[in-house]
Amino acid sequence: CHAYIGIAAARRASGASDAGLAALALAEPLAAGMAREASRVAYLRGCFEFARGDARASQRAQEAARERALAAGDIECEAQALSGLADVLYADGRMASAYAAFERCVALCERGGLTRFSLNNRCMLAIVHAFLDPADAALPELDRVRVAARELRQPAAEVMADETEGWVRVVQGRYDDAIAPSERSLALAREIGSRRWVMFDLGLLAYAYWHAGRHIAARQALDEAFAHAGDVVLRFIGGMLYGAQALMAEDAIDRARALAEGERLLASGCPAHCHFWFRREAIDASLAHADWDGAVRQTVALDAFTRAERVPWIDFQVTRGRILAAAGRGAPDRDALLACRRRGVVMHLPGALPALDAALAKLA
Repeated sequence: CHAYIGIAAARRASGASDAGLAALALAEPLAAGMAREASRVAYLRGCFEFARGDARASQRAQEAARERALAAGDIECEAQALSGLADVLYADGRMASAYAAFERCVALCERGGLTRFSLNNRCMLAIVHAFLDPADAALPELDRVRVAARELRQPAAEVMADETEGWVRVVQGRYDDAIAPSERSLALAREIGSRRWVMFDLGLLAYAYWHAGRHIAARQALDEAFAHAGDVVLRFIGGMLYGAQALMAEDAIDRARALAEGERLLASGCPAHCHFWFRREAIDASLAHADWDGAVRQTVALDAFTRAERVPWIDFQVTRGRILAAAGRGAPDRDALLACRRRGVVMHLPGALPALDAALAKLA
């Protein structure tokens, strides 16, 4: 049982979901009557389902994992299940609730001396924080995660720390600052064979290179990500990739195709970050090509996705898209533009400001 669980954990680290689930199918009957092992099997199953984009199946598995962990009195298994449940909240776009759940997980890790397991969860706190508060406020924690990861020889945690910094920088629109950590993460992800992180890093670099004026490198990164993502990984990060494709489209036909593929992906079910990334790029692509109705449609869809629990970063993107669309139609609201710009400054989102400045300049 322990051997099959170990195989599944290794498959999870390399992003091989089907092989991991096959190992769990062999472990599960052996774990019957052993609460700790049964919790571990359920936790890993939940992780694989999350990576496949099935949040509900992941939630059921993680709830079972926590129940069995409590029955076993095993603090490590309980922390794992809490982490999995936090992932589900994250996938649903309930960022404040996800942050609280990750905090509980990290606190449990500290109480139980589970430093290794805490590392990725501390990275997730930084990712979620970027959507809730000034985006870079959690970055100092990533430096501490990197140091601990190197001391403990945990390259996967080091990959995630660098990837998370790149992620936060791209969310902010600080694309030049995103390149170095994303390149470090990509190199180490390739070294340890973590396919999912390779695809994530390629997606981040596509955005960072493009906005830094390195268009050939951006297209190469995006093409490689699409070529090797596969259905499971694409479901997990496709929103990012199709958003980048719309950003880089050479003509209206390519842009419409990218937007249509992104819409199809979102309709099939995928984690919140796919909605966040794709809708933001779809809004900007529509604005850039004077498709004011299209931009508003995207804001409506994005707003609806987070209706159950408001997300400050989303509220900003929705407001920004709507007032820029109104300005494009010839009905600018100077006060609204200024208020939105001030909000972007407070949230440390410099990449969102140039379009607002351009709209304000027309009113000078």
